[in-house]
This record gives sequence, C-alpha cells and structure tokens, in this order.
Amino acid sequence: MHVIPTKLRPPSTTPALPRTALVDQLLADWPRRLTLVQAPAGYGKTALLTLLWQQLGLRGGARAWLTLDTEDNLPSRFWAAVAAALGLDAATLPADSAVPLLIEALLERPLICLFLDDLHTISEPALLTSLERLIAYAPPQLQLVIASRSLPDWPLAQWQARQQARLVQVAELRLTLAEVRRLLAHTPAAEQAAMLAARTEGWAAGVLLAAQLLAQGRLRPDQLASLAGDAAVIAEYLASEVLGQQPAERQDFLLRTALLDQFSAALCAAVLERADAPQLLAALLRQPVLISAVGAGDWWRYHPLFATMLRQRLAASAPEQAALVYLRASHWYAQQDQLASAISYALRAGAVEQAAEWIEQIAGPLLTEGAVAALAECLDALPAALIAARPGLSLLAAWVALLRGQWLQVAPYITHVERLLAADAAASPMLMAARSQIVAIQGNLALSQGDVATAVGYAEQALAQIPPDNQLMRGILGVELGSLLVLAGRWSAAQAALRLAHADCVAVGNLASASTAAVLLGQAAYGQGDLHTSVERWQAVLHAAPPSRIRVSAHYGLGLAAYEHGDLVSATQHAEQARALALQLADADQAALALSLRAQVASARQELRAPELRAQLAAELSAVRQPLVRDHLATLLAHAQICAAELEQARAWAVRPQPQPPTTPYQLETALTQLHWRCLRQPSATLLDLARTLAAQAQPFGPTLRLRAALLTAVCADLAADYAACDAAISAALALVAAHGLRQVWLDDASMVAPLLPRVSSAVLEQARSLGLAAAPTLAEPLTPRELDVLRMVAAGASNQQIAAALVLTVGTVKTHLNNAYGKLQVKRRTAAVARARELGLLD
Repeated sequence: MHVIPTKLRPPSTTPALPRTALVDQLLADWPRRLTLVQAPAGYGKTALLTLLWQQLGLRGGARAWLTLDTEDNLPSRFWAAVAAALGLDAATLPADSAVPLLIEALLERPLICLFLDDLHTISEPALLTSLERLIAYAPPQLQLVIASRSLPDWPLAQWQARQQARLVQVAELRLTLAEVRRLLAHTPAAEQAAMLAARTEGWAAGVLLAAQLLAQGRLRPDQLASLAGDAAVIAEYLASEVLGQQPAERQDFLLRTALLDQFSAALCAAVLERADAPQLLAALLRQPVLISAVGAGDWWRYHPLFATMLRQRLAASAPEQAALVYLRASHWYAQQDQLASAISYALRAGAVEQAAEWIEQIAGPLLTEGAVAALAECLDALPAALIAARPGLSLLAAWVALLRGQWLQVAPYITHVERLLAADAAASPMLMAARSQIVAIQGNLALSQGDVATAVGYAEQALAQIPPDNQLMRGILGVELGSLLVLAGRWSAAQAALRLAHADCVAVGNLASASTAAVLLGQAAYGQGDLHTSVERWQAVLHAAPPSRIRVSAHYGLGLAAYEHGDLVSATQHAEQARALALQLADADQAALALSLRAQVASARQELRAPELRAQLAAELSAVRQPLVRDHLATLLAHAQICAAELEQARAWAVRPQPQPPTTPYQLETALTQLHWRCLRQPSATLLDLARTLAAQAQPFGPTLRLRAALLTAVCADLAADYAACDAAISAALALVAAHGLRQVWLDDASMVAPLLPRVSSAVLEQARSLGLAAAPTLAEPLTPRELDVLRMVAAGASNQQIAAALVLTVGTVKTHLNNAYGKLQVKRRTAAVARARELGLLD
C-alpha cells in the first residue's frame, strides 16, 4: 500500500517557536519509552516534535516520522504507514498481528525513535488499544514521541509512576514571556510582548497570529491590550481548528456556556436546562478544547480568545440566547447565596429590577468590607430612574458618594430620599431604617470635616431609630458608632457599643461586620492599655477573616503593638503584610498607614532606607481619601522627621493651627508632636504651661499618649529650670514604661530625654536604671570642638557649602570633619549623627 511521502517526514519549515528550554528538559533524561504531548490546537505540539526531531538528528539518533490523518483509522492502512516510516515491508505487519510482529522486528534493529503526529485523528478503538499494547511491551530499541489534541485512554499515570512515560500538556506548552519577547524581537510590537503574553495566556497560535497581523499592518501595537477572538485571522483559526472539530451537540454547549465567566457542571445544567450537561462537559474536557481549570475545584473557564470567538458566533446565529443564559445563571447563583454573581448576570440579562433587589440585600456587607468600587459599579449599571424610585438605592448612592469623597453629591440624594419618605406617612420598619441611614450619612459628613463629636451624636441617633428586631441594621450601625467612639478615644463607651454590635452581627451571619467589630474592640482595649486583650482579638481576626481590609487592620494593630513594646522584627513583618494586602486591595488609606509604621520601625532599627520610606510616605499622603486618616498620617510623618532631626521637613506641618482643646486622641497626638518640634526649634520656658495642659488632656486617651506627654513636660520643665517638675514628669513617664512595656516610645524620644538624666534626682535616676533606660552611652573617642561646630550646623539644617562659608573652611574639610564624627558616633549619615549626638547630650 502506497503511503504519501510527506506523511513520513516532519514539516519542512523551521519551527518559529523558540522552545529551546522545553526541548532541553525533555532530552535531559532521554531516552524513555513514551513522550506524549497533549494540548488543544495551536499550542505548538508539532513544532515541539520537529525541534526534538532535529536535536535527535544532531545527536546521530535514528528517527522515523508519521503524520496521521482520519484515513489511517483503517488498521491495514495504519500499520502499512507505520511500517513505511520504520523502513519495514508492509507485508510483514498484517493488521491482526501487527504489534507482536513489530516488536519482534525491532529486536533485531538499533535504537530508533518513532514520531506520531496528530494521534487525535485516530478514533478506532482497536487501533488505540493496539498502540497501548505496543507502548506497554515495547523493546528498549523503540521510543515513541506522540502528539495529540485529545488524551488517549491509556494507563498514563501508571507509566509515569514507573518512569516509562513523560506527559507534556498546556502548562508546559504555554509560551513564557521570554519566549514571546524573542518572537517579537524584530517587530513593531517588541515593547508590547508582556501585553501579548497576558492576552493570549501563552497560547502559541494566538501569539503567532497576532505577530502575523502586526507584520501585515492589520493590528497596531497599541491594540494588543484589546486583542480578542473576534480578530479575523484568530477567529477563523479557532472556528475551524477547535469549534469546527466538535459535533453539533457539543458546539451548542460551547456557544452558550461561553457566555459564563466560569462554569461548573451544575451551572451548565441550569443555564442549558439539560440533565446531561455534566456528561457533555466531561466529554469536552477529554477533547482538544481551550478549557482550563479554575482553582482546585470543579470549575472551568474558556481561554479568553476562544470565549470571545464563541460569543461572537452565538450573537450572529442566536442572539436571543444570551439574555436567557444570563437570566438562568443569575437565578442559579442566587439559589447558592452568591448574590454578587447573581447581580452581575442579572444586569447582563437586563433584569434590572431583580438586580436592584439583590443589590439592596448585599449593600450592608459590601459597605462594611469597604468594597465601594464594586457597589458603585452595580449602581452605575442601573437606570437613574430606578435608583430615584427606590429609597434604598438612593441611600446607597449617597453612601457611595460619601465614601468616595464626593461630598457635594451626597446632599441631593439625601434631600430626594427625605422627600420620598415625607410622602409616605407609614412608620414601617423599612422606613425607620431609611431614616436612620440618613442620620448615619449625616454623621459621616460631619466626620469628613473632622467633627468627631457631631458624628458620634448622629450615629447614636441613627442607632436609636432602628427597631430592636432589625439586627442586621443594628449590627451595621452599631459597628459604625463603635468606630466613631474609638476615634473619639471614648474607650469604655466604644467597647459597650461594639459588644452589642458584634452579637447582632453574629446572630444574622454578618461575619464581615462581626470581624470589623472584633478589630475595633482590639483598638479600644489597646487605647486603655490592655495589650493582652487587643493582641488576642487581632490574632483571632487573622485566623478567621479572609483577605480584606479587616485583616489589614489586624496586621497593623499587631505591628503597632509589637513596635511600641520593642519587638521590631515582628513589627516589620506585620507592617509589610498589612502593606502588601492593602496594595492588593487598592486601599490607599490603609497602604499609607502600613507604610507609616514600616517607616517608624526602619528608623528605630537605624535602617539605611528609613529616609527613603519617609519620603515615600510624604508622596503617598495626597492619595489618602479620608481626611482624618490623612491628618493622622501627617502627624506620624512629622513625628518621625522630628525624631530623625529633619526639623525643616516638618516645619510646614508643625506651625499650622490646630483645634483647641484637642478632643480626640489624634488631635492630641498632633498637639504633642507640634510641641516636640517647638522644644527643638523654638525652645522657651513658656512652653511648660502648654505641656502641663496637654498632659492633663492626655489622661483619658491611653498610656502611649500619656507617656509622650510626660516626656515633653519633662523637657519643658527643664527649659524653665523647674527641676522638681522635671523629676516628677520623668518619674511618671518611667512608671508608664514599667506598667505597659512602652520601651520603644521612650527610645523614640531618647534624643531629648538623655540630656535631662544627669540633672534628675538620684531616686529618679535609680528608677530609670532599674528599667535599663538611664545608662547614657559614652564615646570611646570624644568629638573635637570643630567636629562639634560642624554637627551643630548640620542639626540647624545647614548644607556643607553653608557650613564651609560660616566656619571659613573648604567643603572638603567639612566632609572630613563629618566623616570623622560619623566614625566616632558609629553612624553612616547626617540625620543619624545628629540624633546620636543629641542622645549623648552633645548639642545642648
């Protein structure tokens, strides 16, 4: 029987795909009985076989090639083709005994590798069984390299376990970014290689077809970001090589399920209304279709380019099917209590009324989790008239505007809802809840202006209007009230409100709000100095909550506790985890907060990148949305700059007016930091009265602020030569360190405290020594008078050129004095030298 000669050799063109790394991997443990390359169309199976063929030829190995087609399903034709490829007489391989005769013939020949391309064209079960027997009993002289779009029903796992077979599938065949870059190296799209790799997900045919379109000028480099399966060449390839290879029933399955973002057997059964959908899906998974698993479960998705082509085909042939599939999918997700997905599909189906009902149901948890963008996207998809007709949706629109910082858009929504409520005199629970939400929104508006006291009043009023049996709203508004009380530093009231809110949230299954309440309870306990309880609550949240803003807050709290108690390694870890998760969630406020903690720790650890982190924090402040958070971060940054002797950087912030008297911990924190700056930059005996006032105001706000207030009182008393008051203030500060373990807070301000210790009483000095805080370090080699002069000018913010001019030195001599001072002080930079000199009392 004559065999077409081109079937007996690989493609004559050199493969365009740069698969050197994969070829090297396959040849690393060569030879083996079977190498099976299985993947859908376009993943470069034939190209890989061709490259293997070439490399084996370079090694001097004997090779045989056979490209199979559907006509080879006839056993006599199949074995005749195999015989021709191996250089045997076809008459010696009758179809009924081909395998044993072939094995016998090969025993007399040297090692040879038989390449079989396009095995998926063989559907005759008897032939596939014969091939299985050949592989199972193949003599050492025979290796097989086979390419197929489908996976044959062979005991591959058993062969792999015995190291007799190597299976290469999609995961290894996907082109890497480096390979895509090599393909595009000399094209106009070379700089867009990463974009093309992402859009095609490494699908070789997609990359090559896109490169072809680019070369022909039919695709511009800037269009790669929107590359889809409706590009003519790609669509034609997918339609003929993938979709067209399936029977009609499976094509219908593919076209309709392509509308789903991802799918399971149960979802397919629901949208197709076919009980046999699981069997159809299972059959497709065994076929050469561009399907990949999602996660570790039984969920799947189509390759994006393939899905686009399928949706385009369905829109052309049966446009009415899309709305039907979307509607069925939305109801299926609703039955699974997955309302976010249900809303998405309902909106696509045009079922806006149904979507609106579901949006109102999930709005509370979404707001609690901070998923403002997701909620805004849902509302944007609804008609404006529908939002206006439903008080609940109008209130949600007000919340979204508020949380986005779009203050001017809030009032019109509130006015509209009040008008709707005024027209309905019924005092239904829904109506009462709407009225309480209006009050809560007004409270948040007050908070956006920094008026925490007014915001607390509104929150208390809103909660009082909620009926006792509406635990969902009572829990959500109770958490809101608790968070405001924490901001106000009313720790006991916050704990009482949050415990009730936590119970309500747990009772209705609102676990996101319950976790938020737990984090806030930790903050309230921390404010009272109860470190054990706060750490316990934050750790429990980390173990229970999914990745969310709640976990960010828990990591930040644990990092802050570790920092203030001197565990700088743990503080670094929690700060970095909080930062990474906040960036992942695109939460600029939380990301900047975590960065502020990381910068504090870096300074305490004398890391070289501490100034860089402070500069980064200053740059990120503009992206912080919540004004109170922004002011708090500005205070933390200024405090870090002052501690690092970067007084000029903190000047603009330090002299701006602040509310008097401070009514929240954050306002007091700002006032203390401004006083710290004045003590260093504008020292005066008149500062003592202000320090005493702030120390009195700090009493309700927790041990950390009380400690900082006591230290600043000591400094101001020393400036006023009131040494008895200085003694008393330092003693009070040391008592707080001993009671709450706030060693790092003391060390942060060590540069201004150390000079006071030589003048305190022996009793206070002994108190400090008992805590290991009194030993003022000394230098092995003292600084020269000129080195001290240079350092004093550095501390004043002078540049090297300014110092040289003032002291009548050359700039090189100034640098020499500085380098000598660095060595004696054991530091590496200007800010650290100034801080160390202050700690030693050298710059008084």
